[in-house]
Amino acid sequence: MTSAYFDVEFRATLDEISFQRLITRFPHIEPWGKLDKVPQSILNDIERSPCFFTVANTAAPVYTARVIYVWCAKHRRVERLTLRYNTIISLSLFRHKGHQFFNTVLNPENESSHTCHNTSCENPYHLSYEPHSVNIGRIPCGWSALRRLQKTMSTEAAIAQIRARCEHSPRCWPATSTIGVTPEQVTDSLVRVCSCS
Repeated sequence: MTSAYFDVEFRATLDEISFQRLITRFPHIEPWGKLDKVPQSILNDIERSPCFFTVANTAAPVYTARVIYVWCAKHRRVERLTLRYNTIISLSLFRHKGHQFFNTVLNPENESSHTCHNTSCENPYHLSYEPHSVNIGRIPCGWSALRRLQKTMSTEAAIAQIRARCEHSPRCWPATSTIGVTPEQVTDSLVRVCSCS
């Protein structure tokens, strides 16, 4: 399956899907599919962004995964991949990380772990691809944040305390995490923002 990394059509498919998802959140970005590398300005914008939940078409249901067909040279057949949008975005934007990243992301023993604890977040900087046991091991960090917020602690203070105690690598709760925001709230705000189009 790793040979698909060099498949031009597969990469173009990932880039197009990623662009269509991200344009709703970052309306100023330009398509990067025909470029050798993703412009650093796009990566910087996304890295600085809080949790986001993109919607390809605000009038349609929100789907979290997409089926992609790709030719696998190793097995000499077409493979059917079902990839979550956050994984597609990661593969597209971080293609400069090469084979090792590609293999880690598509390894069936790994899960996309949300370090921000928002399971619908599509920000690739909030994801870590790791075994199920590590992903499950992050749950206490999520509960810890909720307990601190229930004590009327500020969001920034809660994140700072949890990050200081977190032993995961990468640490839970990136600085741009959004605590306590549901995908429905973000989708609703996107619908209102995009309603002029």
